[in-house]
Amino acid sequence: MAQATVFRKRPCHNCGGRYFVATISVFWAVLAIAIALGGIAKAVAGSGVLAAAHGGIPHPTNIVGAGFWAVGGIVVAGLVALIGRGYRCIGCDSPR
Repeated sequence: MAQATVFRKRPCHNCGGRYFVATISVFWAVLAIAIALGGIAKAVAGSGVLAAAHGGIPHPTNIVGAGFWAVGGIVVAGLVALIGRGYRCIGCDSPR
């Protein structure tokens, strides 16, 4: 799990601690990475860069569409990571 310490004004219900760790579950993290890589792969495949390597010239609209796929995949991955985040108490390790 990726972690960062966060201070909360409301204390923990179990131990009264005020420090929590921001976490993301492994499932949501892997899903976010897969979505981002899928968007980037679709962007590379659809951009015409592979055809340009063999002497062709990619059309500008293909490059713009590829940019939308790449940025869209990263944005959706960020939203998925926001859905999968949570907090745990440092003192007693209970979920928030």
